[in-house]
Amino acid sequence: MSAHENDETWAPLPFGNALSGHLMVGVIGGGIAFALLAASMWINLTPDVSTGTLFGGVVVGWLIVAVVGTLIERRYSIARHHDDPGSWSKTVWLTVLNIPAGIIAGLIVGVGDASWILAGLAAFFVGYGIDLAFIGNPWKDGMTRGEFRGKWQETKKMTSRVLTDDDDTD
Repeated sequence: MSAHENDETWAPLPFGNALSGHLMVGVIGGGIAFALLAASMWINLTPDVSTGTLFGGVVVGWLIVAVVGTLIERRYSIARHHDDPGSWSKTVWLTVLNIPAGIIAGLIVGVGDASWILAGLAAFFVGYGIDLAFIGNPWKDGMTRGEFRGKWQETKKMTSRVLTDDDDTD
């Protein structure tokens, strides 16, 4: 049961807000994927390509993960009336999403070269797997908007106290 199950005023986050969050957090998984793809080229597992081509493929994969991941999470959010519901099935869907995203990134980078397709698949699976495991934790319930606002207010009060205390020492 979620905290908002009986709250008729609850509405999902606007899609643009949720997507921007996915895009920001997804930069970490995309950065890891980019580094792994570059490493595969540097150790001669894949043919050489330009940095721009490599970057372009990773950006397309990152956008796929962000947009489709936001849509997947939105379905769970609406079903549970929770801003960030945790679920093992959601975790599986978000993990499986990395397969087509990595394959498409590899296709773009290597223009159909099988070694790039496999490298893209592995890089996205590892990069976004690390992102999900250490940052996203999609199997756990995240904070609701109300909980976030409360934590934000606590942070502002604490920061104000710290800054006020620092001013007294000058």
